[in-house]
Amino acid sequence: MLKMSKVKLITDRLIDNLQQEVQSSDIIYILTSFVMKSGVELIKPLLEDAIERGAEIKLCAGDYLYITQPDALETLNTIIGVEVRLWRSRGKSFHPKAYLFGQSNDQNEGSFIIGSSNLSASALTNGVEWNLYMNKAVEPLSYQEAMDMYLKTFYHEETIPVNAETIKKYREKYEKFHAAHNIAKKWTEQEETELMYSSDPKSDEVNDEPTAYEVEISNEEEITPRPAQKDALIALETTYEENYSKSMVVMATGLGKTYLAGFLRGILIGYCL
Repeated sequence: MLKMSKVKLITDRLIDNLQQEVQSSDIIYILTSFVMKSGVELIKPLLEDAIERGAEIKLCAGDYLYITQPDALETLNTIIGVEVRLWRSRGKSFHPKAYLFGQSNDQNEGSFIIGSSNLSASALTNGVEWNLYMNKAVEPLSYQEAMDMYLKTFYHEETIPVNAETIKKYREKYEKFHAAHNIAKKWTEQEETELMYSSDPKSDEVNDEPTAYEVEISNEEEITPRPAQKDALIALETTYEENYSKSMVVMATGLGKTYLAGFLRGILIGYCL
């Protein structure tokens, strides 16, 4: 078993630290911006064991950009005893990642882990993630504030209970969104692709298989700006023509900021020729 210090930076295999905390706690609160089926399946055995011990488990995820997978919610819904709620972001950014633990019979014991890891296999195992573990003894007031804020978020009017009916409605919206925004679908598929490769015993070897993203960009068809990118390019070109030396572009995840930078570079090179 891992020996945890009072404060610790975790940059690898968060799942090992979660396992220790789950096994020694009877209050388990999880708050992530999205959940993937791969991540749920990874922690499901831990949560089921905790339920058998009589632990109180609450999990809250968000619907922001419909990254949370309906299948992940379905799997969570099969774990009898885990209370799950879904935050309706309504277009507002929802990015928390927190794992809180406590003891109902010992008010002096507790800990939390807050950082960058959502509930996905790659984020919990071999992804590049930074998370900070802190024992309650280090700063009891901060720990209590985190617990209070969690419950405030969990029971907020924007959250809804996850059950068969709400999952069905969410799936309909999820599929509609992904049909209209194919890049979001590729993002979630890539998460599962990473899981398949990371679970291979030979995962340390170089993988020569192209990812879905690499296959897409290797297509010989000309890559052209999408509607949102066109609007941004017009605004950036106008900014350049007005002799401004700096500008900032704010775009939602998945709308193509990296490609936008490439398109902009092409425009600026044209000005210099």
